[in-house]
Amino acid sequence: MTKKSIYIYILVLFISVQFVFAQSNSDNFSEIAYTPGELIVRLRPEASRNELDALSRKLGAVSITPVFSPTTPAGQHPHLRRNYLIRFPAEWALEPLQRRYIQHTAIEAVEMNRLNRPCAEIVPNDPNYREQWNLALMNMPQAWGIEQGNPEVTVAVVDGGVDMQHPEFRSQLWRNIGEIPGNGIDDDGNGYVDDLNGWDFSDAPTLPGSGDWKVRDNEPEDEIGHGTHVSGIIGAAANNGIGIAGIAWRCRLM
Repeated sequence: MTKKSIYIYILVLFISVQFVFAQSNSDNFSEIAYTPGELIVRLRPEASRNELDALSRKLGAVSITPVFSPTTPAGQHPHLRRNYLIRFPAEWALEPLQRRYIQHTAIEAVEMNRLNRPCAEIVPNDPNYREQWNLALMNMPQAWGIEQGNPEVTVAVVDGGVDMQHPEFRSQLWRNIGEIPGNGIDDDGNGYVDDLNGWDFSDAPTLPGSGDWKVRDNEPEDEIGHGTHVSGIIGAAANNGIGIAGIAWRCRLM
């Protein structure tokens, strides 16, 4: 089977499923709209275009056009070439017309020209979101309509730490509920004392300067900015009216 044949087969399957299940699935969509004045009609294999034209003119159709142009491979396919877009005045009710078509012996199926919105876009109100061109390129507004992360999912960022006082992270940081803050005791018995939000694993006492990288401790503060940058990409709070939007903003950052 050629690549073109595979594509056509998939398209035929998709359209067939749409016709068969459109009515039964309509109750499952909370938002369904229809293009005013438009029906999509499929002829039976033995029916002729003349029968469709005669019926459509009788019903007051404004235009009758193939869904797929006859000059294209899809328009020449024995299944796809039987689908037509019928237009009526936009203010007309479509349900009576739909019933008239389906009662005709030449018609195999008829549906309104539906506009399905299974993935409503979510656009954050963060002022610098518009500068995050990569998120639109990744189709993140559509993805956020499905998933924004989960507070039960913790992302461990192995980097230079994070600015824990930054307003983008005040609600995003993982909190070790097994530790009592400031009591100097390893309450959860994991080997780290007072590790509330993570741990500073750096241990480079021979490096010049006086940075926090010289001592392993329970304060994973960012002194170089890179860890904060990375953490922001992963999970900066969204829809808080400031800064940027992270990709999985409902996750927690360790």
